[in-house]
Amino acid sequence: MRKYKIGDTVWVVTKKYVDKTITCPDCAGSGYLTVIKGNGERVTIDCVGCAVGYEPPAGAINYAVHEIGAEQIIIDVVEESTRGIIYGENNFRFAQHLVFETEEAAKAESIILSAKEDAEKLAQINQKEKHNRSWAWNAHYHSREIKSLEKIIEYHRQKLNAANVRKGEAV
Repeated sequence: MRKYKIGDTVWVVTKKYVDKTITCPDCAGSGYLTVIKGNGERVTIDCVGCAVGYEPPAGAINYAVHEIGAEQIIIDVVEESTRGIIYGENNFRFAQHLVFETEEAAKAESIILSAKEDAEKLAQINQKEKHNRSWAWNAHYHSREIKSLEKIIEYHRQKLNAANVRKGEAV
Protein backbone atom coordinates (compact mmCIF):
# COMPACT_ATOMS: atom_id res chain seq x y z
CA MET A 1 0.00 0.00 0.00
CA ARG A 2 1.40 3.36 -1.01
CA LYS A 3 1.96 5.67 1.91
CA TYR A 4 3.32 8.66 -0.04
CA LYS A 5 2.69 10.17 -3.46
CA ILE A 6 4.66 12.22 -5.98
CA GLY A 7 5.30 15.71 -4.62
CA ASP A 8 5.33 14.69 -0.93
CA THR A 9 8.26 15.92 1.17
CA VAL A 10 9.67 13.08 3.28
CA TRP A 11 12.79 12.11 5.20
CA VAL A 12 14.86 9.14 4.04
CA VAL A 13 17.67 7.13 5.59
CA THR A 14 20.81 7.60 3.49
CA LYS A 15 24.06 5.61 3.31
CA LYS A 16 27.50 6.91 2.37
CA TYR A 17 30.86 5.13 2.50
CA VAL A 18 33.34 6.45 5.08
CA ASP A 19 36.90 5.14 5.60
CA LYS A 20 37.79 4.15 9.17
CA THR A 21 40.88 2.72 10.83
CA ILE A 22 41.36 0.44 13.83
CA THR A 23 44.50 -0.82 15.52
CA CYS A 24 45.36 -4.29 14.24
CA PRO A 25 43.98 -6.84 16.73
CA ASP A 26 46.81 -9.29 15.99
CA CYS A 27 49.92 -7.16 16.46
CA ALA A 28 48.35 -4.43 18.65
CA GLY A 29 49.74 -1.79 16.31
CA SER A 30 53.40 -2.91 16.29
CA GLY A 31 53.36 -4.38 12.78
CA TYR A 32 55.10 -7.59 13.81
CA LEU A 33 54.48 -10.81 15.70
CA THR A 34 56.77 -12.94 17.81
CA VAL A 35 56.50 -16.64 17.04
CA ILE A 36 57.92 -19.36 19.27
CA LYS A 37 59.10 -22.25 17.12
CA GLY A 38 58.99 -25.87 18.22
CA ASN A 39 62.61 -25.75 19.43
CA GLY A 40 61.84 -22.73 21.65
CA GLU A 41 63.53 -20.24 19.33
CA ARG A 42 61.71 -16.91 19.06
CA VAL A 43 61.45 -15.27 15.68
CA THR A 44 59.85 -11.99 14.73
CA ILE A 45 57.73 -11.92 11.60
CA ASP A 46 55.73 -9.28 9.82
CA CYS A 47 52.06 -9.21 10.79
CA VAL A 48 49.91 -10.50 7.95
CA GLY A 49 46.78 -9.10 9.56
CA CYS A 50 47.61 -5.47 8.75
CA ALA A 51 49.80 -5.95 5.67
CA VAL A 52 48.12 -5.19 2.36
CA GLY A 53 49.57 -6.78 -0.75
CA TYR A 54 53.31 -6.13 -0.96
CA GLU A 55 53.18 -3.21 1.46
CA PRO A 56 54.76 -3.68 4.90
CA PRO A 57 52.40 -4.06 7.85
CA ALA A 58 50.94 -0.76 9.01
CA GLY A 59 49.82 -1.72 12.52
CA ALA A 60 46.29 -0.68 11.59
CA ILE A 61 43.48 -1.97 9.46
CA ASN A 62 41.56 0.34 7.15
CA TYR A 63 37.99 -0.52 6.30
CA ALA A 64 34.97 1.23 4.84
CA VAL A 65 31.68 1.53 6.64
CA HIS A 66 28.39 3.02 5.67
CA GLU A 67 27.71 6.29 7.37
CA ILE A 68 24.00 6.36 7.77
CA GLY A 69 22.08 9.59 8.11
CA ALA A 70 18.81 11.30 7.25
CA GLU A 71 18.02 13.56 4.33
CA GLN A 72 14.92 15.35 3.16
CA ILE A 73 13.63 14.67 -0.36
CA ILE A 74 10.66 15.51 -2.52
CA ILE A 75 9.30 12.34 -4.09
CA ASP A 76 9.28 12.43 -7.87
CA VAL A 77 9.07 8.67 -8.50
CA VAL A 78 6.91 5.95 -7.00
CA GLU A 79 7.58 2.42 -8.24
CA GLU A 80 6.06 -0.91 -7.34
CA SER A 81 8.28 -3.95 -7.63
CA THR A 82 8.49 -7.47 -6.30
CA ARG A 83 10.47 -6.04 -3.36
CA GLY A 84 7.74 -3.59 -2.45
CA ILE A 85 7.15 0.09 -3.01
CA ILE A 86 10.15 2.24 -3.93
CA TYR A 87 10.21 6.02 -3.59
CA GLY A 88 12.71 8.21 -5.35
CA GLU A 89 14.10 11.62 -6.11
CA ASN A 90 16.19 12.21 -9.22
CA ASN A 91 18.26 9.03 -9.66
CA PHE A 92 18.10 7.91 -6.03
CA ARG A 93 15.70 5.21 -4.88
CA PHE A 94 14.61 4.31 -1.35
CA ALA A 95 12.73 1.26 -0.12
CA GLN A 96 9.52 2.05 1.74
CA HIS A 97 11.01 1.00 5.12
CA LEU A 98 13.64 3.77 4.76
CA VAL A 99 11.12 6.60 4.17
CA PHE A 100 9.63 8.59 7.09
CA GLU A 101 7.42 11.58 7.68
CA THR A 102 9.72 13.22 10.25
CA GLU A 103 13.44 13.84 10.56
CA GLU A 104 13.43 12.35 14.07
CA ALA A 105 12.00 9.04 12.86
CA ALA A 106 14.52 8.84 10.00
CA LYS A 107 17.43 9.65 12.31
CA ALA A 108 16.30 7.09 14.89
CA GLU A 109 16.21 4.40 12.20
CA SER A 110 19.60 5.54 10.86
CA ILE A 111 21.17 5.14 14.32
CA ILE A 112 19.86 1.58 14.58
CA LEU A 113 21.05 0.64 11.08
CA SER A 114 24.45 2.30 11.58
CA ALA A 115 25.14 0.47 14.84
CA LYS A 116 24.13 -2.83 13.29
CA GLU A 117 26.33 -2.38 10.21
CA ASP A 118 29.36 -1.18 12.21
CA ALA A 119 29.12 -4.19 14.53
CA GLU A 120 28.91 -6.55 11.56
CA LYS A 121 31.91 -4.93 9.85
CA LEU A 122 34.10 -5.06 12.97
CA ALA A 123 33.15 -8.67 13.61
CA GLN A 124 34.18 -9.48 10.04
CA ILE A 125 37.55 -7.74 10.42
CA ASN A 126 38.42 -9.56 13.64
CA GLN A 127 37.86 -12.94 12.02
CA LYS A 128 40.59 -14.22 9.76
CA GLU A 129 40.64 -17.47 7.91
CA LYS A 130 43.66 -19.69 8.63
CA HIS A 131 45.65 -16.87 10.20
CA ASN A 132 47.66 -19.31 12.36
CA ARG A 133 48.58 -21.30 9.32
CA SER A 134 49.75 -18.16 7.54
CA TRP A 135 51.89 -17.12 10.50
CA ALA A 136 53.44 -20.56 10.76
CA TRP A 137 54.15 -20.62 7.05
CA ASN A 138 55.62 -17.14 7.29
CA ALA A 139 57.86 -18.09 10.21
CA HIS A 140 59.02 -21.28 8.45
CA TYR A 141 59.70 -19.49 5.18
CA HIS A 142 61.73 -16.67 6.71
CA SER A 143 63.69 -19.04 8.96
CA ARG A 144 64.55 -21.17 5.94
CA GLU A 145 65.62 -18.11 3.95
CA ILE A 146 67.82 -16.88 6.82
CA LYS A 147 69.56 -20.29 7.04
CA SER A 148 70.06 -20.32 3.28
CA LEU A 149 71.51 -16.81 3.30
CA GLU A 150 73.76 -17.66 6.26
CA LYS A 151 75.21 -20.54 4.19
CA ILE A 152 75.80 -18.18 1.27
CA ILE A 153 77.46 -15.63 3.57
CA GLU A 154 79.70 -18.33 5.05
CA TYR A 155 80.71 -19.49 1.57
CA HIS A 156 81.66 -15.95 0.52
CA ARG A 157 83.44 -15.35 3.83
CA GLN A 158 85.62 -18.43 3.19
CA LYS A 159 86.34 -17.26 -0.36
CA LEU A 160 87.34 -13.84 0.99
CA ASN A 161 89.60 -15.42 3.62
CA ALA A 162 91.25 -17.60 0.95
CA ALA A 163 91.85 -14.50 -1.16
CA ASN A 164 93.35 -12.66 1.82
CA VAL A 165 95.81 -15.51 2.49
CA ARG A 166 96.99 -15.38 -1.11
CA LYS A 167 97.30 -11.60 -1.39
CA GLY A 168 100.97 -11.75 -2.12
CA GLU A 169 100.69 -14.44 -4.80
CA ALA A 170 100.55 -13.59 -8.49
CA VAL A 171 97.33 -14.26 -10.30
